[in-house]
Amino acid sequence: MSHAPDSSPTAASPSAAPELSAEDAAPLSASYRTAPRVLPIVGLGVVLGIAVAGLCAVLAPGSEDYTRASAFGYFAMLFAIVGGLLGGIAALVLDRLSLKRSQNVRLVRRDEAGAEDE
Repeated sequence: MSHAPDSSPTAASPSAAPELSAEDAAPLSASYRTAPRVLPIVGLGVVLGIAVAGLCAVLAPGSEDYTRASAFGYFAMLFAIVGGLLGGIAALVLDRLSLKRSQNVRLVRRDEAGAEDE
């Protein structure tokens, strides 16, 4: 006895849409916003801090106790940390602003068969 797939017309076809209950058909509400990416903003703060460190190392008067390269290294570490912190604060402020500009949208459930027609 072999088990062949049922090819009778009474079998459920894959294109038949399932019936939605009243609870599933009710529209849902959601909040939509575009949040800023934190890491690029913090990275930009670090890069700007290192650039400021380069300017400080070049424009500062030289000393016999240390070289310009060691001054740049010290300033780069200091200003990179400060720039990263300022970038993080800027990302936090931008995130809070995006919360204020969020929009409420209405979600409606669609069946898969109806989505193919459009």
